[in-house]
Amino acid sequence: MLNVELEVKERELEAFKINLAARTLQLQASEGKLLKLTLTLEASDNRIADLTRKLQASEKELSQSILRLEISDGKLIDSTLEIRASEERQQADEDIKNSLISQLNKALAGKTVLMRELHHRVKNNLAVIAALLQMQAATLTDERAIKAFADSQQRVMSMALIHESLYGREDMDRLNFREYLEKLVRQLHAAYALENNLIRIKVAAEDIELPMHRVIYCGLIVNELVSNALKYSYPHGRGGEIHIKFARLESGSISLSCQDNGPGIPESFDWTNSPSLGLRIIRTLTNQMNGELKLDRSQGTKFELTLPWHSIPAAEPNDPSSMATPF
Repeated sequence: MLNVELEVKERELEAFKINLAARTLQLQASEGKLLKLTLTLEASDNRIADLTRKLQASEKELSQSILRLEISDGKLIDSTLEIRASEERQQADEDIKNSLISQLNKALAGKTVLMRELHHRVKNNLAVIAALLQMQAATLTDERAIKAFADSQQRVMSMALIHESLYGREDMDRLNFREYLEKLVRQLHAAYALENNLIRIKVAAEDIELPMHRVIYCGLIVNELVSNALKYSYPHGRGGEIHIKFARLESGSISLSCQDNGPGIPESFDWTNSPSLGLRIIRTLTNQMNGELKLDRSQGTKFELTLPWHSIPAAEPNDPSSMATPF
């Protein structure tokens, strides 16, 4: 009986040992799992620590970016203020410029009115001088003196015509010489009381603007040449034609010529040294303009003046049918 109990106890002990061994294995397995969880937790902690460091670095970079952005915003504000200040200065400068332009325009308008009035008064004064010369000539009996006064009167009137032409223009420093030339020829035609079909004066001129002083010089030269042709080229009531041409040459120079179909100047006549006042005026004015004057005796009498002036702008070609204007 005792042996049986002992065997039972041994079996119970053996079962306990087996159970204990199983529990030990379970415990060891749990410890392994716990160790793995611990390692996993430590790895997670390391990753969290890395993420925390990265987050801290990102927060630092973000702070620096915010700081740079604030600095940029400050600079932008400063730039905006500078732009506004610049715009205000520019607007102030624009206002000043507009004010100055307005003042200049007013001054220019006043100067224009003054210059027109000046030309008008000069023209009136020259007309008075011409009338005085005519009145003085009426008191004379010497034919040469009367002719001299008449020639002087016509010279004065040719200059008065320039001031009359400038009076109505915006640009009073230059004048279309063709327009002036046609007016001058009409004036000469009326001054010498030419019969309609006896002597005809034809003008062929291009539209070229000349400075005022050249208009005066060239006008006086034309006045002398046409007057001489009218007085000496057609004696005893003989008829004929006088051709006046004004054109720009290919070289850029200006050509002004006056030709009649009269008997011509004799070869024995030295026109370059003639004491005639008219020829002296022509030679003097030609020299003052650095021009060249030539005489052609082959067909009547032709004087041609060439002025070296290359700065004259090109003009539109004229209709040949409108170039010659008879008076």
